[in-house]
Amino acid sequence: MGIDDLITHATLRRHGLAHHRLPFSQTLTVFPLRPQTAFSQSISPSRRLSYWYRPHTSTQRLPVLFLHGVGAGLRTYASFLGDFIRRDAASLSAGKDDGQTGVIAIEIMSISMRMTTACPPRSEMLAEILAILRHHGWDELKIAIGAHSYGTIIATHLLQTLVASEENNNNNDTNKIGPLLLIDPVTICIHWGDVPYNFLYRHPRSASEWQLQYFASTDMGIAHALTRRFDWSENVLWKDDMKRRDITVVLSGRDIIMESHGVRRYLLEEEDPELQFRTVDSRDYYGGDDDGHESELGGRGLGLLWYDHANHAEMFDTTRDRAPLVGILDKYCSFT
Repeated sequence: MGIDDLITHATLRRHGLAHHRLPFSQTLTVFPLRPQTAFSQSISPSRRLSYWYRPHTSTQRLPVLFLHGVGAGLRTYASFLGDFIRRDAASLSAGKDDGQTGVIAIEIMSISMRMTTACPPRSEMLAEILAILRHHGWDELKIAIGAHSYGTIIATHLLQTLVASEENNNNNDTNKIGPLLLIDPVTICIHWGDVPYNFLYRHPRSASEWQLQYFASTDMGIAHALTRRFDWSENVLWKDDMKRRDITVVLSGRDIIMESHGVRRYLLEEEDPELQFRTVDSRDYYGGDDDGHESELGGRGLGLLWYDHANHAEMFDTTRDRAPLVGILDKYCSFT
């Protein structure tokens, strides 16, 4: 994991992201140790969360907050973030934008196969993320959110908390949640029981299930986060929460953690006109702008992108599979 962390660190720096490390007093709270972070010139305003940052200079686009899932931290998503930044840089070079799109990618070490402190509870996690946003002046901006798996739960907490604050008019962090790209969103179906059972209690049979159990389910920090710092009843994104919002849900047809076919039926079998999803199969999306399919998702309202061939998180593995996600997030940034 130490070598993997070093490679990820170098990759994200090459993509133009700057690391904001924890204070040196917190250095020994993460193992394997991260000696490369000693060269990070910026310190996180949070004592619990480090992150990667790309400044936001555009006045025409929304910045991006990215929240990763359980696994090896940001390693799984480094190429995705790189693809998004290259696309944004190309638009800027072509004169299509007046500045670059900012990115903040949070590092949650407690669910990243590290030996570290316990995962912060919901209220503390939200406070730490909001502190990071305020540090960069993003509390004054509407933000687009990209989230995967466990990260969709944190995105749900942000959405529900800030919307409630807006209704009560009791703080300045209101009306700041813009479009959401929710990939493998366990938050939608977590109350069904399939997710906790498949992740924590199922006896593995296939190779991918054994891999899930060995590297994730039985990892000390991850197991503690999901069994001691996790109230399933607080982590559901209800359909009513999606009304009048711009959200794309991305599902994997061969997902071994969530019952994605059931989630698809649950989302599509809805008579309420405010909850009608536009649906696109990933195989019909690969052409992008060349054949017009890209315009079908990433628009206003609700959309569903279906990867029939993919397991949980596998859409991040290849440039071809990442392209629809990058395209949708890029479009969402234009929703000012």
